[in-house]
Amino acid sequence: MRYHPVVFIILAAAVLYGTPFTQPEDVAAYIIASFNKGDTTGDQSCFTDQLWTSSNNSPKRLIMQGYGKTRIFYLEMIELQKITDRAVIVAAALSAKDRHPMDGIYFYTEKRERSWLIYGYNEDTVFKKRFLEGIIPADFSLSALPSSDALLRLGEQISAALRGFTNDVSTDVFVPTCGSNVSAGATLPRVVPAYLFTGIRHPAVLETKWAENLLRGYIVIGDKHTPQQPDPDSFVLYVHRTNDAWMLYGIGGSPYAAGFLGWE
Repeated sequence: MRYHPVVFIILAAAVLYGTPFTQPEDVAAYIIASFNKGDTTGDQSCFTDQLWTSSNNSPKRLIMQGYGKTRIFYLEMIELQKITDRAVIVAAALSAKDRHPMDGIYFYTEKRERSWLIYGYNEDTVFKKRFLEGIIPADFSLSALPSSDALLRLGEQISAALRGFTNDVSTDVFVPTCGSNVSAGATLPRVVPAYLFTGIRHPAVLETKWAENLLRGYIVIGDKHTPQQPDPDSFVLYVHRTNDAWMLYGIGGSPYAAGFLGWE
């Protein structure tokens, strides 16, 4: 595979003088070239230390998939989408066998402390849109969001309603007033089908997360963890607050950024 001479200049400069990522184009060229060379050290220099050592979505996982034991795919640069001090490196994973496109990957890079680095990556088009809109940072994580007392109260009311449910799928779960900032009564009809398709026996709130700048959050409802049931059944309710009322905009099996950010 051939590389443009500029890429080799960037690679050499990185070795001699440290990461020279003064522009997003630099880090884009470097990550593509080093990945396709199988240069793990070069790959690591493109990412933040926090992301590289992350237990959830470390780039090391992408490397193992791409060329860990044998070469499975190469990366090809498609475009760079830049807005001020943030940019998305849009790349395609090409089969090592026939160079057939396998998937798309987005690398999220930001200029912080005078240097561009990759703070996150995924295949989520909604995440990419929210990032370029400036709504979320490249290293946005649901797990880092704070819990919410208001959502806890709302979730407890939903759980109580579900505990008294009679398995009539035509019945809506009625949620009464939840604090002074919520209008009287919020109907969440889609909760019932989600509840019926789980094995939950004693619904309770397991987790809440809230993003104040987005006015949205989520509630995880399921059976409480016990030694006999360390991984209980559960489901997630994504809610948005508007005009002093709660609105349900999504339901899922587990909390995911795509579900959380998907509301328009």
